[in-house]
Amino acid sequence: MSASHCSDSIFHFVGFPDSTWQDSVKSAHFIGTKYQDPAWYNSSPPCPTGKTPCRYSDAALWQIASGVSNSPGLIAVTTSPNSDSTQLASGSPLTITDSGGWSGGSYRAPLEGDGPFWKTGRSTGTTSGHVPAGGACYDFHPPSYPYILCETKVTAKDSLGDSGSPVYGWDGSSSTIALWGIANGKTGTDTLVFSTMENINSDFVTASYGRIDSYLVPGPALTGLTIGGPTTIGETYCVWSSTPSGGTGPFVYTWSVYGYGDSNPLQVDTTSSSTDYFGYYNLGTSFSIYATVTDFYGVEADNSLGVSGTGYSC
Repeated sequence: MSASHCSDSIFHFVGFPDSTWQDSVKSAHFIGTKYQDPAWYNSSPPCPTGKTPCRYSDAALWQIASGVSNSPGLIAVTTSPNSDSTQLASGSPLTITDSGGWSGGSYRAPLEGDGPFWKTGRSTGTTSGHVPAGGACYDFHPPSYPYILCETKVTAKDSLGDSGSPVYGWDGSSSTIALWGIANGKTGTDTLVFSTMENINSDFVTASYGRIDSYLVPGPALTGLTIGGPTTIGETYCVWSSTPSGGTGPFVYTWSVYGYGDSNPLQVDTTSSSTDYFGYYNLGTSFSIYATVTDFYGVEADNSLGVSGTGYSC
């Protein structure tokens, strides 16, 4: 992921090839071709009156070319942060373990005074700062570009060539970070502007690409779903459970029963818990339970369980 304005076709995807180079445009290392880039909006709504065209982020995805070395989920740090050093620090890189702003299944956008936020860029290295007054949900309008809505300012140095840099939350010493978004510009020498991951997700979901967190925040993949509970019962009420293998919550569980002509789904739950429960009253015949789980990133897993009605209880 990098800033859309670093590509030839800014804020839209025209198809292959839309090639990208690292270090500077068309003069250094070829890295790949643009893969996804939502088109800007040309109407109000979703753009506020007088602010068309617009988008909520300056971000695009690239497909890395074969043979190009890359390290997904890792962020480099330079020596002596806030000194313009571009030399990699000992112990770098850091590992992305979370998407910034999420806690307990809910999201909170950056507010004035929040920080420190860090960025590592090609030109100014690793710099940090806080959200200044007026820096939360700032409508950014670079010359000759669409409006980029509800961006976040940070009092950290940024310069030409830093666009697309990761912006992250870090305590300055640990080996893990939360990815908050990517830098896309500056207002003055010492204030960078970045698109939050949630704004980026908003644009990508609207364009039917889906959330992109799963590309960027490594985590346990959702690989399956287990249904637990009785398989032989009588005319009685029983409870079954479903537990996913891997995945990132909150989860959405959908339960259906086939055998009685029920109107499905019978139950849909959204929960941060890794286990969900479903109760059903059997009328004395056999049936099948179907469960589907969808995790935070939209990945699905399902399973079914046949239940015989020839028993006497749960």
